[in-house]
Amino acid sequence: MLVAALAALLLQQTPGAVVWAPLPDPAVEEEQVPAAAPTLPDWALADPFAWERSQCSSLVRGGVSLGACQARVRTELAANLGDALPAALRPTGLEEECLPTNNAANGFAVSCAPQRREQAAVSLPQERVCENRPQRTGNGVVSWAETCRPASGTQGSEDGLKFRLFGRD
Repeated sequence: MLVAALAALLLQQTPGAVVWAPLPDPAVEEEQVPAAAPTLPDWALADPFAWERSQCSSLVRGGVSLGACQARVRTELAANLGDALPAALRPTGLEEECLPTNNAANGFAVSCAPQRREQAAVSLPQERVCENRPQRTGNGVVSWAETCRPASGTQGSEDGLKFRLFGRD
């Protein structure tokens, strides 16, 4: 068994099976092959808006962002249609930076500029401590009143801290 395995190993290593040749330069190959525009179906050239919707649907594009998909499709359409591409589909490179802004003079205009991002102020509800205390309203009638204060201990009153010494305030 060992002799058969050794013979098979020797037969696989026949001289002349390895060809030593220099690898072609990839930069030269890229220069020789011109980048061809991807061929689009006839209906894509007839209705470029439908082609963009079909290619950038969330079901088709998967994890690619909508802006990246639209940029790719619009570049393909521009390469195939040239000047016949509608102005709304011309790639501009600022798709994510353009937002409609309210302008008193022109109504709603589109403004293309880097977006300012500010961190939103966080306002959390404060924890409160509430107590129910009896109050005398007159003629021996007692009612219950609920008083609440922040749990941090600050009431916000101008009187400050009060405590009783020997039964007086």
